[in-house]
Amino acid sequence: MKQNLNKQWDFRAITLCIIIAILVWLFNALNQTYTTHITYPVIFKTNQSEVVALIPPPTTLKLEVTGKGWNVLNKNLGIGVEPITIDLLNVLKTKKFDSKRILHYLTANIKDLKINHIIPDTLVLHYDRVVGKKVNICLSPSQIPFRDGYRLTSKIEINPKQVLFKGAATVLATFPDTLFLRLEDAEIENNYEQTVSISYPARTPAVYPETTKVKVNFQTSFFVQRNLLVPISLVNFPSDSSVTIAEKSIILHYWFKKEHENRIFADTIRAIVNFKNRNLLDSTIVPVAAYLPKKIENISFTPSKIKLIYAKNTKNRDNRRNRSR
Repeated sequence: MKQNLNKQWDFRAITLCIIIAILVWLFNALNQTYTTHITYPVIFKTNQSEVVALIPPPTTLKLEVTGKGWNVLNKNLGIGVEPITIDLLNVLKTKKFDSKRILHYLTANIKDLKINHIIPDTLVLHYDRVVGKKVNICLSPSQIPFRDGYRLTSKIEINPKQVLFKGAATVLATFPDTLFLRLEDAEIENNYEQTVSISYPARTPAVYPETTKVKVNFQTSFFVQRNLLVPISLVNFPSDSSVTIAEKSIILHYWFKKEHENRIFADTIRAIVNFKNRNLLDSTIVPVAAYLPKKIENISFTPSKIKLIYAKNTKNRDNRRNRSR
């Protein structure tokens, strides 16, 4: 048998030696004195009511300390660290806080390290008064998601109509005076009576409403469109027929509630074309509906304007008059 001349390495022994060497080095290092930085937790609070922090004060302070490595390591690991509570007084008038004022509190809590310096040495305080602001709550009819053919037929009732918001004075100064509701429902076709959540823009610091929901109710109806050819009545036109129109009738578009269909008699409707209402720039007149039944609405005509036809001599005379003006 051929003898293996390669020596076998004992990796376990090598690893153990390395670990022991590291531990010896670490113990020696931690027994030395260092000057370094640590962070220490603090709690700033104020007993003043109706104030709020625009920018929250820090929750930690950086300290420059001198001490044994063991003690520094313990503080960095949070071992034996208890946050100190600092009472802030008169925060609306006091805009700066000298960190040296809490040095004795820190020294009492950190007895195994010497505190050389607190960073930052001055804290800038940002506090404001808490005030209230009443905000109007509205719902725009155009934002109601009706099913096709359905429309609003009553006043929109919102309860409460105003909501009190509380927050920092400087924040509420930029808060909107009116908030518009958004309905999550789709294709509304029945009378509506629901509780709706108020959506409002986020602010820092936050503002808080006295209530986050309002009650909304309104009534709806199904509407039908009809088109009707109605006669045109001329009013105040020259008796000599020097000005006339080509149309004898015009198409009227109107809407009505479905339940009123059998109660609408549209045969009396007329389209009034009044010569006194003519537009001199384009020689047109906008027709006006007359003798309308009470149950119809959303009226429009096609065409929307009636073009005047002038006799040749009259037209030239009117043009000269317009130029003279």
